Amino acid sequence: MNADLLIAQFDRIAEAPDAVPRLRRFILDLAVRGRLVEQDPTDGRTYPRLPTGENTMEGPYELPLTWQWYTIGDITANHGQKVPDRDFTYIDVSAIDSARGVVENPQILKPNEAPSRARRIVQSGDVIYATVRPYLLNVAVIDRDYNPPAIASTAFVVLSGIGFTLPRFLWLVLRSPYFVKLVEEQMRGQAYPAINDRAFKNLPIPLPPLQEQHRIVAKVDELMAVCDELEARQQERETQRDRTVMAVLHTLVEKEQKDRAFVDTVHFYLRNFADLTVRREHVQQLRRTILDLAVRGKLVENDVIPFQAENSFSGELPYVLPDSWRWVTLGDVGDWGAGTTPPRSESSYYGGGITWLKSGELNDTIGLTGSEETVTQLAIDRLSFRLNKPGDLLLAMYGATIGKLAILGEFAVTNQAVCGCTPYEGISTRYLFIYLLSQRNRLRGKSEGGAQPNISKTKILKYPCPLPPLSEQHRIVAKVDELMAVCDALEQQLIMQEQDQQRFMEAALREAMAPAEQYMLG
Repeated sequence: MNADLLIAQFDRIAEAPDAVPRLRRFILDLAVRGRLVEQDPTDGRTYPRLPTGENTMEGPYELPLTWQWYTIGDITANHGQKVPDRDFTYIDVSAIDSARGVVENPQILKPNEAPSRARRIVQSGDVIYATVRPYLLNVAVIDRDYNPPAIASTAFVVLSGIGFTLPRFLWLVLRSPYFVKLVEEQMRGQAYPAINDRAFKNLPIPLPPLQEQHRIVAKVDELMAVCDELEARQQERETQRDRTVMAVLHTLVEKEQKDRAFVDTVHFYLRNFADLTVRREHVQQLRRTILDLAVRGKLVENDVIPFQAENSFSGELPYVLPDSWRWVTLGDVGDWGAGTTPPRSESSYYGGGITWLKSGELNDTIGLTGSEETVTQLAIDRLSFRLNKPGDLLLAMYGATIGKLAILGEFAVTNQAVCGCTPYEGISTRYLFIYLLSQRNRLRGKSEGGAQPNISKTKILKYPCPLPPLSEQHRIVAKVDELMAVCDALEQQLIMQEQDQQRFMEAALREAMAPAEQYMLG
């Protein structure tokens, strides 16, 4: 494997999704297939002879001629189990540093403190493997004899080599992609995913000569150190990029200037945002910033004509508005009302073709039509339904959907988890939509309740709303639409870049492994 080639290319492949973790898996995959270091025929075949004679086992893939397949049980042993009768060092699945393959901060317990799962005897040189999901990569080499002696959880299988297996080589095999896949297949369909000791010991493992195991471990350690360096460089670059993005967006939101020059500056930064990011997460931050700028009066030039309305919100003002804007409440901008759910026992109330929306069907859609269930005119006549009109705004009030929105494209009713609003004259429904979209997290913070928190209609009516003149509302809506289209295009561009980076990474990995092809024998 050509590590220098990968290092030289890493600035191009590092932006690919999951770049360094994939590189680590790739290294392990090469290692267990005999494609990472050169085979040496003089290493000999220092393998265990089985009671049945020469090993003829076939494994999941073809090995070099100097390697052989065995089961784990063929090449390892264990020390059995013991109920602690004196102080002991306890190793649980959570005590493994999976990246380094070592035990970290085990507990020292007294016999009466022993968990029921503390039974496995472990000694220096053993390899312990967690046989339950999600801990399949929690594999460690016991690098010393503990004082007091160590006992591990029965969630581990303990593997002691019998002279033919280097513990560190066994460690990297157990973490390799092919082996993880084997174990996952054994667990498929289980309510509590785990693999028992007998099934585990029967799994196939590739075994090279001991001398080659040493070479493989040394090469893996070398390449994993390279991965550590690349990961640190990547993290440093991402941290710096995140800081730059956040600083730019924070500056735009917090600056108090609202003149034409400031608006031009805002638009310059927003339109050149692509130069700052290669991550879709940043585009989501940009969307939130656009909404925040819009409802603070910083996205378009403000009207100079004073707004005729008066401030009607009497609470603490969230932020300073332009002179032509006013603080009002949501109750001041429209007529609000929630819906209901007809009794399920009354079949005559359901299936009448009248759209009946639940909160889970609100997905920030403009022009929403249709629903999973419908109700009849009889239900509307007899029950306390609010009939919402095309152009009305809907706001979800319950559970995980709190703050989800829609603007209706047809007449519809809702259940009690949705509040509808018919905006008053002088209020743009689209502007109200934009404002509530910007407030989703704050609205969720206002919710109350246990298993299913909700925000009440009373709280909605009292919630503050920054209101610009109608002409400015329309300009804000138009500018937000324009900039969100820019975000859409940027997001699509980033998706295409990710796909290109993915293809380049695949090519770079193939090229990097090409020198190892000559090491394959047969």
